Amino acid sequence: MYTTFAIIIQTCILAFGATAAATPATINGPSSNIQHILAADEMIHFNSKGNVEVVKRSEYLKYTGGVPIATPEQRYVNFTIDTEEEAETQHKIEKRCQKQTIFTMKPTQTYVNWDVPMSGIVLAPPDSTASLDINEGFTIENSLVSTQTLASGKIRNFMKHSFGTSFSKSWTTSSSHSYYFTVPPGKFGAIVINPLTTRHSGYVDIGCIGQAKRTEFSGESYRPKSYSDKEWVEGLIGVCVGDTFPLRKCFGEGTL
Repeated sequence: MYTTFAIIIQTCILAFGATAAATPATINGPSSNIQHILAADEMIHFNSKGNVEVVKRSEYLKYTGGVPIATPEQRYVNFTIDTEEEAETQHKIEKRCQKQTIFTMKPTQTYVNWDVPMSGIVLAPPDSTASLDINEGFTIENSLVSTQTLASGKIRNFMKHSFGTSFSKSWTTSSSHSYYFTVPPGKFGAIVINPLTTRHSGYVDIGCIGQAKRTEFSGESYRPKSYSDKEWVEGLIGVCVGDTFPLRKCFGEGTL
C-alpha cells in the first residue's frame, strides 16, 4: 500500500447520507473545483447537506451509524439448489392435499458491504502517476438466492410486499461524475464503493402439513440515493490500491 494519493473533485457524484459523528474536512458545494491530498486511510463521503467530506477508513463506523463491515458468513451464502426433478416429485405429492405457504424470517442484518468496483483496474507507469476516473457502465443490483428455484416467485412477491424490496432493481455508474484519482507510480488501483446493505433471509414452507417443502432464501438490497439528478446507492467511495494483479480488495476478501 502507499502513503498518499491525490484526488481532484470537480462535481458532485452520487452519494450517501449517514450522519457523521466526527468533524471531518469539508469541501463546501457539490460543484467545487478543489484539489485535496488524501492519506491512504481516507474515503469520500457526501453528507446530508450535499457537501463532500474526507473521512478516515478507520473511522467509517461514525459515518454509517455504527454499521460494521460484512463478515464472510454474510457475504458467502452457501445453498444447495434442488434439481427440477426433485421439485417435480414434490409437486405430484402435493396435488393430493391442500397446500399452504408459510414464511419464517430470520433477524434483519445491516452491514457495510465489501468493495464493489466503480472503475477498471489501472497500472500506473513505474516513473509517473496515472489518473483514474469513475467509469461508465459498472452496475450494482439487489440480489436474491434460494435453495428452490421454483419458489423464487413467491419469495420475490413476499419480499416486495413485506419490505418494499425489488430484486429487479439495479444502478449503473456514469462517467460524467468527474472524480479523478491519482494512482502512485508502479501501483494498481481501482475506485470502489462500500455500499450500506440490508439482508432479509429466512425460510418458506410450501405444501401440505407434514409434507411441506422448505426453501431457504437470502436477499441483499441497497438504499437508493439521488444527488445532482443522478441515482446511485448509499455508501462510501474510495480508492483501493495494491502492488499485485489481480488487485486484492481493501475491504473484504478476494480480488476486484
